[in-house]
Amino acid sequence: IASVGAAKSVTVPVNNGDGTYSVTYTVTLENLGSVALTNVQAVENLSATFPSPATFAIQTAPIAGAGLSVNPAFNGSSDMNLLTAASSSLSVGASRTVVFTVRVTPGATPPAATFSNSVTASATGPGPTPVSDISNAGTDPDPNGNGNPSDPATENASTPVNFSENPVIGVAKQAGAPVSNGDGTYTVPFTVIVRNYGDVPLNGIAAIENLTTTFGTTLVSSSVPTLATGSAGTVTPNAGFTGTGANTDLTGAGSSLAVNASATFNFS
Repeated sequence: IASVGAAKSVTVPVNNGDGTYSVTYTVTLENLGSVALTNVQAVENLSATFPSPATFAIQTAPIAGAGLSVNPAFNGSSDMNLLTAASSSLSVGASRTVVFTVRVTPGATPPAATFSNSVTASATGPGPTPVSDISNAGTDPDPNGNGNPSDPATENASTPVNFSENPVIGVAKQAGAPVSNGDGTYTVPFTVIVRNYGDVPLNGIAAIENLTTTFGTTLVSSSVPTLATGSAGTVTPNAGFTGTGANTDLTGAGSSLAVNASATFNFS
């Protein structure tokens, strides 16, 4: 009896911080029959998995276990064959894996969306009729161990993957020593540091500094903030900053910070 089983697992996606994610899939192929299998193939349709507006590209080409020959032209769209079937085989009881990594851009798709995927495995035994199986989620093609990897109720579950973002912004503020101006007023230097601690770029950065709340009617004036040397990201100081009224944002329009980037503002 010829029988081939397939399973598919996926790692937790790695957020690359540029709108893309790296996803590593492992396809497990197993000979569950009593005869050797030849012409082993696994069809992977990534175009159906990541439909527009999502896009994808093969980041790391497939690596296959002994007895399996990878297809160097595999791209998941125009060529969906992971293997070169003519040179791929599985002996009785053999279990082998095919591992590859995809770089995915979810695009306008909500980050919480689930992208599900299955692989279709096929092979040929001594007889003329090929055998096939739709992959089960995980690493075991036949979880119930009955020798039939195609039980539709329990062993054809698709493999889901979710993309999530973790935007985190941090801010710190330090006041320097007040300097007497000799006329009853003081100049107080301030330093404000804004940093992107998350795993995605941050756009529309704002750092609100309301000096009226701090000093009330004792506030005389404030300087325009300057950006310290070494600041990163696309951040500009707000030339109209006064710390009062509608002019309390230290940052200029269109300010953004890449992952791990920070900007330091100085004003008094």
